[in-house]
Amino acid sequence: MCDNLSNINKLLPDFNVIYFDEIDSTNNYAKNLIRSNDLLPDNTVIIADCQTAGRGRTGHKFVSPHDTGIYLTLILNLNLNKNFQLVTIAAAAAVCIALEKFIDLNKKLPLIKWVNDIFICNKLNKSSKKVCGILAEAVTGKDNKLNKIIAGIGINIWPHKFAAELSQAGSVFDDFNDNVTRAEIAAEIVKNLADFALKLDDYKIIENYRNRMIFNTPFHSGDISYLCDNKKCCGHVIDIAQDGGLIVSDKNVNNNLITLHSGEVFEIRELN
Repeated sequence: MCDNLSNINKLLPDFNVIYFDEIDSTNNYAKNLIRSNDLLPDNTVIIADCQTAGRGRTGHKFVSPHDTGIYLTLILNLNLNKNFQLVTIAAAAAVCIALEKFIDLNKKLPLIKWVNDIFICNKLNKSSKKVCGILAEAVTGKDNKLNKIIAGIGINIWPHKFAAELSQAGSVFDDFNDNVTRAEIAAEIVKNLADFALKLDDYKIIENYRNRMIFNTPFHSGDISYLCDNKKCCGHVIDIAQDGGLIVSDKNVNNNLITLHSGEVFEIRELN
């Protein structure tokens, strides 16, 4: 297999690309870079072939071995008064739209499990596997003021052996495909997200996300349980709100509807 990720800078001439063969975490490096630089170039992206300490939401480890995935962080210069959750929404839509260019959509679909997980769904056998996680973070600069948002994205592209406890994990492709490179996919994702970041309030971003949600499809009933304030609740997914919140029907709340936001929800699972 020959799939060299290090040549991605050639595909992103308008970006400041920093590549590592191995790093602890692209998000960690991005945060340290922001804290030590007053004049960081716009459109800076950190990408690595391997992470030794990749992580996702709520501190979960994200396994990031050599030669199989894409692990990147894009540093965004955004108005921090904007809804922070929309960065994750935009990143998830950017990933799905990019993957749609490279996979056989007659056989597979990339779909989003709110708020930050991407699944590859097999249309032939109705199975689904998580292939991507997203972690957006606000970062303080040298002046100790919040002035940047970073969007970390980790994707399993080629198959590899997953630990037994990662039963939901999978890869975008079942076998190596020499017609596609990780660099091409990564470049497409970065360009999509950078474009979305310029117009986070555009309703089309939410529409792109809504149209790719896994809920209420053959791959997910839409019936969920979720932990909120250490309390287990049950409901049915209705829609996504314009601010990125998940609208859920729950008979135990007033008007039967509640809008969930990622900071309030520890985890979300399908009801069996």
